[in-house]
Amino acid sequence: MSSMTKSRTFRRLGFRLTAWYASILCLTVVLIGGFLYYRLQHNLYKQHDKFLELLSEDFAMEVHENLGNLGLIKEELDREISFGKHPNIVYRLFTPDGAVVARTEFFPNGDRPANELVRAASGSENTLPPWTVHGDSGYPYRATAEAVWDAGKLAYVVETGYSARPIYKTMENYRKNFARVLLPLLVLGVTGGWWLARKSLAPIADITNAAQAISRESLGQRIPVKGAEDELDRLAEVLNEMLDRLRESFERVDRFSSDLAHELRTPLTSLKGEAERALTEPCTADELRGIIASQAEVYDHLNTMITDLLLLSRGGNAPTSSLGALDVAACVGEAVDAFMVLAEDAGVQLAFSRPDRPCMAKGDRSALRRLFSNLLDNSIKHTGAGGTISVTVQAGGPRHAVTVDDTGEGIPAEDLPHVFERFYRGDRSRSRDTGGFGLGLSICRQIADDHGGEIAIESQAGRGTKVTITLPADSS
Repeated sequence: MSSMTKSRTFRRLGFRLTAWYASILCLTVVLIGGFLYYRLQHNLYKQHDKFLELLSEDFAMEVHENLGNLGLIKEELDREISFGKHPNIVYRLFTPDGAVVARTEFFPNGDRPANELVRAASGSENTLPPWTVHGDSGYPYRATAEAVWDAGKLAYVVETGYSARPIYKTMENYRKNFARVLLPLLVLGVTGGWWLARKSLAPIADITNAAQAISRESLGQRIPVKGAEDELDRLAEVLNEMLDRLRESFERVDRFSSDLAHELRTPLTSLKGEAERALTEPCTADELRGIIASQAEVYDHLNTMITDLLLLSRGGNAPTSSLGALDVAACVGEAVDAFMVLAEDAGVQLAFSRPDRPCMAKGDRSALRRLFSNLLDNSIKHTGAGGTISVTVQAGGPRHAVTVDDTGEGIPAEDLPHVFERFYRGDRSRSRDTGGFGLGLSICRQIADDHGGEIAIESQAGRGTKVTITLPADSS
């Protein structure tokens, strides 16, 4: 296996989940095993020392009952213990001066000095706290000592030891059994972790395969939702929603590309035809000037379209340096004055109502003029002769409102939710007749967004359209 393949394997989520599961399982078992090991050892020593304390009291009682007869003391103490190669119970008997007068054969070495032991035992009313000494058997002993008094005088000190061999054997067996259990648990953890990882990641693999099968030509396909109502179902739903948006975007772009190709073909064909005419047919100077003038109008038309596309592609990144204090009502009035003649030629009555005081805001005058001009241009185009267009500016505290209300043909209900979408054209034949590209209202919303404003539209087919723009007031 190459290093790249190994690296890819280690980075896989299934491998990492398996490693984490096995590691956590083993760590948990080790911690629990260590805790139980400590508690077992502690309890064994506690029981061991309790037995040692009782044994020491028995030895001290035997010595006290047989004071004055050292031989009988030794017989009674020896009767309490069993001799063997590795005796479990040992003792030593000291006189007050530290001399050993009786002891078992296998008493462990390395014990505390006799004089120190006698002083400690004589100064304590009870048995001394147990301590550990090492014996020849290879296992340590736990030892204690207790003083024996005779008429208020120290007669003997008896030291008792009890082998810790049972404790060490028990703990050794525990360690062996724990090792025997740990290895199968490790294998079980790795195997179980791998199985759980594969089972948990299987739906993700299904989602991945389904997503890979979706292409530009098959955006209608969707990732199946299992119905478990879990995180994976939510992921599939989010991906399906994203695919819906992608399909809508592609459809809008395709529709726009088709419309744009048609719109470009018409003026370009016109330009080419007039150019060929000028080249192939004899023309007077006036005829050539007419051809050039006609072509200039087509160039203006194309330039307007390109400007609109560039404005939309900017995506709301208007330079803040171009924003300055202006009177919204005055800006709207300039647009109304510019379109007054056009409205009269179309037989449309254009009325303008403005407040008595200025409506100050921060904005780009040319951009706002473009916004209001687009709205007036749309209203005039779609309001028949005899109709009216009412433009109203209302000054507000936090926001100013501009309303353009016409009695034109209106917008069908099915098109109304989409009118601000880029590249959207509801009635294509009507839009083409009026020279539009489906960008006007998108540009209006873009300009409103650039100024921190909002734009809303209300319309009914055959009864007219009302567009409302709100812009934040300038508080400075």
